Amino acid sequence: MKKPSEIKSIAIKYGIIPPKDFLAITWFGKMYINKKNKEEWEGYNDTYKRRVVRHEMIHVHQAEKEHDSWFCFYMKYLWYWLKAMFLCGFKNSIAYYCVPYEVEAYIHEKQPLYKLSRFNFYQKVPIKVYVELKKASDNTIEFASKVAEEQYKRYKKENS
Repeated sequence: MKKPSEIKSIAIKYGIIPPKDFLAITWFGKMYINKKNKEEWEGYNDTYKRRVVRHEMIHVHQAEKEHDSWFCFYMKYLWYWLKAMFLCGFKNSIAYYCVPYEVEAYIHEKQPLYKLSRFNFYQKVPIKVYVELKKASDNTIEFASKVAEEQYKRYKKENS
């Protein structure tokens, strides 16, 4: 198995993961699409596919920042997800989007040249804040906008 830092492009595999409610998942440096979603994936345009691949590559780079260790990355991801599940009343549709790794990936998946230079900032925002913002949002774009506003407020506060 390759370390996160050794992965330069992500291989796409079809399997039994992720659950069919999710399009893709990064698992040890490979992007998995559920076999049941293969036809759906192949029907997407190239722009959308590149965006999904970028989202999953952001996770690879996040794992690299976590001591270049898949274990550290997945344990931390699980911890954040469990905290979010508890805070949002065990609603995965909210908790998933409140994991700092997902917040960063969704906000920057449309930016081809995005670097993870500010990831610690996503971890500094309490998950409780993400849960409150997600509950108050109708969609992922609105949620990302609210997170950006929250980040700006915190940045101004830290640097004033």
